[in-house]
Amino acid sequence: MISWIAYAVYWMLSGLLDVYAFHRFIHLTKKPRNIQIALLKRIVRDNKESQIGRTYRFSFIRDLEEFRAQIGLNTYADIKNDLRLQESSGKYVLCARQFVYLNHNADPKNFKAFPFTADALRDARRDVRLTAYAWLRHYGLWRNRVLALLEGEPRSFSKTGLPQGTVTGFVFRNLPSFMRRRCISNTEITAIKNPETRYLAHAIIALAETKVTCLVTANPATLVHLLYVINQNFDEICDAIEKGILPERIQQALRGRQFLRANPKRAEQLRTLAETKDRKVFGDFWPKIRGVICWTAGSCRSSAQFLRTQLPEGTPVLELGYQSSASFGTINVDTRSNACLLSFHRNFYEFAERSAWEAGFGQLKLLDELVVGQEYYVLVTTRSGLYRLQTDQIVRVTGKVHNTPTFEFVQNGSSSTNINGERLAESHVISAIEKLNAEHGCEISQFLMTSDTDSKHYRLYVESESAWEPELVANWFDNALESCNSEWAVKRVSERMQAPEFHRVPTGSINALRARSVRDGFADPLYVLPHLQDQTDIPLSFSEAMLQ
Repeated sequence: MISWIAYAVYWMLSGLLDVYAFHRFIHLTKKPRNIQIALLKRIVRDNKESQIGRTYRFSFIRDLEEFRAQIGLNTYADIKNDLRLQESSGKYVLCARQFVYLNHNADPKNFKAFPFTADALRDARRDVRLTAYAWLRHYGLWRNRVLALLEGEPRSFSKTGLPQGTVTGFVFRNLPSFMRRRCISNTEITAIKNPETRYLAHAIIALAETKVTCLVTANPATLVHLLYVINQNFDEICDAIEKGILPERIQQALRGRQFLRANPKRAEQLRTLAETKDRKVFGDFWPKIRGVICWTAGSCRSSAQFLRTQLPEGTPVLELGYQSSASFGTINVDTRSNACLLSFHRNFYEFAERSAWEAGFGQLKLLDELVVGQEYYVLVTTRSGLYRLQTDQIVRVTGKVHNTPTFEFVQNGSSSTNINGERLAESHVISAIEKLNAEHGCEISQFLMTSDTDSKHYRLYVESESAWEPELVANWFDNALESCNSEWAVKRVSERMQAPEFHRVPTGSINALRARSVRDGFADPLYVLPHLQDQTDIPLSFSEAMLQ
């Protein structure tokens, strides 16, 4: 009863504090061009005294055309040295404010860190409040306990002493205190370096709770793997909950600290559940789950779809929002339809139509010029010193709120291959698998396609209990790719491209690849295993594991 009263009181206070800001943001969607142009002028004016501002004569820029004429397109490589110089020396190189925070990506092999000034960081915190308000508007997700796996890592520092982290970690740390208090999350457990030990610790702490109404993470594959760890270690988890003692390997990682109370009653409930079902799903542990918040688009689509089968029927899966290391990304303003708006009141955006851009030409467009259903590359200008930065991220326009488009993430532009002129993108592979599932009932959720440049062909690896005829499925998949990629169809007709091979691999093989990457330093739960990779990037043991 106390929990319900606390929830109601907070909801009332939150409404008073945040409802105006939220509806004001929605009101801005009526005139996106005006908002964007006014913002661009303010960014140029505020940074005119920076080194970049003086070099490119920001003081004389009056409109968008002049800005484009003065400032060319940039990549991270173009700004990296200037960024490091301002960070280390304190000189106003990129912008007329000091950096106070660095936002980095999840890939240790291609590490990138983007700056935030104090003003930009304050604005990002305000956008987190908008996100939190949207999460609280429907479904009652925070009425009880929330399993939150948003902290990909504890806060760290750059070589110059600046605090740095990831967007999702920033979101979690800046949620209202009421929401964070209800989250089942522990910084010490999150900091455990061994992934399997960390997952087991999360599983024990989570299953000890009887009332969980929401699951929150970035990559749905994190929850899929958590469920696998639960089923593989169920007896050990029950013993730990019954005695209130974490397994020895977890205690060693935590240096003897305990975060668990003995709960024999809960342990008995779980053991009774095990007697009735061999393989448990989230709905078995927490039948009153009201929703899940995670990424649902791009490479996460298949994992999100599989996750839905592990939840009570009809449980909503809310889009966490397209996140960009260079800026805050999108805000899910309507969790019932997953309508995500870019933070267009904070950052200036330009867009390049995907097919034209990949062909080497194309006119850049503003928000109000985009077409629903089309895909675009995103370029961003921020108040923290990023000017016309090419993010290499592709988004699709899904609809509109008033006159402002909503977006979903499609893929990174680099997630493509081109052995023989076919220009195969990861999004094509995902769409082909979805077509395969819809038309032939294959029910494939875990899959990986590899390209072999030497032999000039592709291999599709899938996890499935069904022993299909390989040639038949390969033919279905080939036809599905032709319908998703016209270049593939041309190359197949001209016989310049071989039909893809089809192989089954044991359940868990593809997830094991992701776990391997996490062990190698990729940020968990941010790292999303690409569905399209070069064969040389896949360990030999994976290919040897195939069933057919």
